[in-house]
Amino acid sequence: MLNRGPTLNTRTVLEIVRKYSLDSAGVEVTSLGGLKKIGGQNCVLITLPNGDQLLIDCGKIVGDDNFEKEKASLYPNFDAINFDRLVAVVLSHGHYDHILAIPKLLELRGEREIPLLILATPVTFVVLEKVLANAGYKADQLSKLTTFQLLNDQQSIGRFKIEAYPVIHSIPGSVCLVIEACKKRIMYLSDFKWMRNNWIEYSEAQVLFEKLARTNIDLLLMDSTNAKMEGQTPSVTRTRATFERILTAEKYKDRRIIIAMFSSAFEDASDIAIAANELGGRQCSCRGVAMSFFFDLFGVLGDQSHYADGQEVIFVTGGQAEKTAVLNKASLGQSDWLELQPSDVVIIASNPIPGNDVNIELMVSRIKTIGCEVITTKESPEIHVSGHEMIDGLKRATETIQPQRLMPIHGDRPSRVQLGKAVHSTNPELDVLIVSDNEPIVI
Repeated sequence: MLNRGPTLNTRTVLEIVRKYSLDSAGVEVTSLGGLKKIGGQNCVLITLPNGDQLLIDCGKIVGDDNFEKEKASLYPNFDAINFDRLVAVVLSHGHYDHILAIPKLLELRGEREIPLLILATPVTFVVLEKVLANAGYKADQLSKLTTFQLLNDQQSIGRFKIEAYPVIHSIPGSVCLVIEACKKRIMYLSDFKWMRNNWIEYSEAQVLFEKLARTNIDLLLMDSTNAKMEGQTPSVTRTRATFERILTAEKYKDRRIIIAMFSSAFEDASDIAIAANELGGRQCSCRGVAMSFFFDLFGVLGDQSHYADGQEVIFVTGGQAEKTAVLNKASLGQSDWLELQPSDVVIIASNPIPGNDVNIELMVSRIKTIGCEVITTKESPEIHVSGHEMIDGLKRATETIQPQRLMPIHGDRPSRVQLGKAVHSTNPELDVLIVSDNEPIVI
């Protein structure tokens, strides 16, 4: 038994885990990054008793001034990987904090007799191929370093059986994973929510989780991003309605609208662009390297030449006040992509990631000084719906899946502890593991 106590104490849990590890040669699970902050270098290593290893996700921290100042690694801890025994990398989805370290991983592994196998969905591969091209990798070079294989519902790679199931997130092609090895089943449920559009999606997720519960999940690694937020993540219906009201409001009729959002939230951007085109005759465009990358890759805006009756709608990066992002640099008068005008309406359509609050407030202050009206989720919560599930939905998922052990991931320590406490309060028999990066557990 790993942790049956009424409290969640990291030291106690780790001491018990280490004792358990000494007493039983089992499957080792180690987070190599992603447990210090939301949007970190998410990466999990699974090691079998014979030394074979499987890597789940391989992300990099992007645009975090604090990490850069502290000279902390923006990459996962690659030192923990035995490249001679690494059989494959499995990617859950195409967000940068889950795939952007793949070029570095390939560089460190180098050319070997057997190229490294990478498994992902088609959408994730489209993003990854662009990431690798931007990193300077040519097709002939990649063919010597790696082999791409599409994820199926089930596949066996060496001693690992890998199952992949579609889940809802803010980018298409997202999956949860179940890894079976040595008669243990590990479920990786990172970056998900119950539904995007309607309750049909919720019902489908319920059926999936009930199905997996019947297979006996030994360890559930679950997203803790929104563990501090009460309730359940709603559908995007309210966001569409809110933007329709803004786009048709008389006071905004002759004003340019700037929308800052996550560059990978292109499905949401597409919904907004359609409304801007059809309801106001507004022409839409995007600015910024990351925004252009995703919008061009997936044809988000289509042909905008037919729409020029109203003021423009411009999608930009910088909702988190990232140092090099378009909106932040525009607020300083330093952007080559965008010059803010006093009549602009600036909508920051994302919730502040913990740690970014101060920088966002400073950026908003600078934008207001220019004369722009600024709308954030503080004034209008409906302008953004998260791609991550909130605490009630996280508890519901845990109750449905019924794992033997829960390890909160994808979040800073307070978020992970919050999730652990919430789940433990309704199910004190559940082993909840609050660990740190590079501290292995064995099941």
